[in-house]
Amino acid sequence: MDTRTHSDENSVPREIVDLIGRLYDAALSPELWTEVLQEIADHFDARNAMLFEEDFAIMTSEHVLGSKSSEEQLDHYRRHVIFSNPLRVPMMMTQRVGDLCNPTDLVARPEYEATRYYKQYIAALGLGDGLLALISKAATKANLFYMSRSADQPYFNEEERSRTRLLIPHMQKAYQINRALAQGIKQVADLRDAVDEVATAIFFVERSGRLAHMNNAARRVITRNDVLAVEFDLLKAIGSANQTKYLEALSSSPLNSKAEFLLSSKADEDYIVRVLPLAAKAAAALR
Repeated sequence: MDTRTHSDENSVPREIVDLIGRLYDAALSPELWTEVLQEIADHFDARNAMLFEEDFAIMTSEHVLGSKSSEEQLDHYRRHVIFSNPLRVPMMMTQRVGDLCNPTDLVARPEYEATRYYKQYIAALGLGDGLLALISKAATKANLFYMSRSADQPYFNEEERSRTRLLIPHMQKAYQINRALAQGIKQVADLRDAVDEVATAIFFVERSGRLAHMNNAARRVITRNDVLAVEFDLLKAIGSANQTKYLEALSSSPLNSKAEFLLSSKADEDYIVRVLPLAAKAAAALR
């Protein structure tokens, strides 16, 4: 279960808050990644958005997650122009994990447009501007986020870049959670570490209401004692109306779906609550 309050939205557009929430939906339900990345692409009027892994030692690039047409786009890149990518070295040398840039931040536009990479990949597929971010980086490998527009679309402006930057740290955490879950029980410490630093309050709760784990943001919600409380290892909502909504969501949400509702605090602030199913294997690890 995750919670977000309206007070958290003061400096972040509501649409971006919703996309952040969707990223955490995908973190716990991996089958949603294609849909969520498409929602991100649609929000920014982009052609597609993807996460991919590039191995610089053996010169391969693998599609990890993406919106509808992203795999075909990356396949063309992998088969035709991966060896001539002029962005790889400046990206790895100058960009830190979490940084966002577009190709002409790394290579001057005239030089970039004269490259084989641009002519046989970007121009050949009718692509235009793109935004790149390092999601993780090792000595010879990197996971990257890439969002691209079509050639007839304008370049991403600074406001669009700023909004995209708001998503990147949450994308990193969501992907880290996703990988920890996929790797199973032995990686539960990684899952806890990933969840603990997420800005959204996240509670791992059994159907009985027993609290298995909560992250740092969730602990701050409990400390405020205005909407949720923990009693004898049980997570409870404060107020009879809130508790009724909460218990109904826990008992009625199917394992393959989610529930979303509002809880009202003592200060009359609304908390957006999402109840998401967690795979049995990962849930067992958190107990």
